[in-house]
Amino acid sequence: MRSKHIRSLACVLLCAAALAGCSDDADSPRLDGPAAAPDAGQQNPDLPLKPDAMPEPPDDPARPFALVELFTSEGCSSCPPGEKVFAQLLDEATKAKLRVFPVAWHVDYWDKLGWPDIFGSKAHSDRQRAYAKAWKSTKIYTPQMIINGAKVVPASNVQLAGKGIQEALAQPVTISATVWQAAPAMAGAELEARFKVKSPPAGADMVLVVVERNIVSAIKAGENAGKTLTHQNVARGFASAAAATSGKVTIKLPATLKVQESSLIGFVQDRTTLKVLAGTSAPLK
Repeated sequence: MRSKHIRSLACVLLCAAALAGCSDDADSPRLDGPAAAPDAGQQNPDLPLKPDAMPEPPDDPARPFALVELFTSEGCSSCPPGEKVFAQLLDEATKAKLRVFPVAWHVDYWDKLGWPDIFGSKAHSDRQRAYAKAWKSTKIYTPQMIINGAKVVPASNVQLAGKGIQEALAQPVTISATVWQAAPAMAGAELEARFKVKSPPAGADMVLVVVERNIVSAIKAGENAGKTLTHQNVARGFASAAAATSGKVTIKLPATLKVQESSLIGFVQDRTTLKVLAGTSAPLK
């Protein structure tokens, strides 16, 4: 039987689904990638297709969304409860077919506690520090959850996290973003990710992140020694570019990446305020 907290989260997200106008149609957007099928007849003449190239998909419409960023670490004893809430959000939002895009950034500053997080990165820590700087704060911590680059919620509080997502999905959106891959993805190789943005604002970047689900990690030292942790939507590689009407970035995929468990998440972010203005996703193929 599910806990009271999980039932509460489901209720909150179902309310958000009603506000966002989601439906039970098979074509409704899903958490792990929009369902729009590529239209082989719709190609950009400036980007000729190679024999194994992926065709350019139709434009995603400008629709409400929630980018949920979790800053976490395998070396932090407070992080597993936050990751549990993060996983519940993933599960419930997927079932409700909401445009919710979770990204778990593993930081590296807790490696000093005795367990180097293999998913941790200085670049991830720097991203969290950039948020603190934008908000004129000197405080960073884990687990920290940020929604649409503007709202911080307690990562371990399932009800407040659900409420934050509900509020994000009620906000009107005027910018749309679409992402896809230029060719089939291969672990250990470089992925050419492409994007297009309608009505891109000045001073914004397009950020593209490859995330991987269902990662199981046995922790042998540090504050979580002896635990087996399951991670969802872990950032395994990312890149950014100026949010022009179209463009491409190259993302190095780790050799251990499971492509079938991965997605490409893209979002438009104001370079100064770090507020996220548009979001989208596509399954990695």
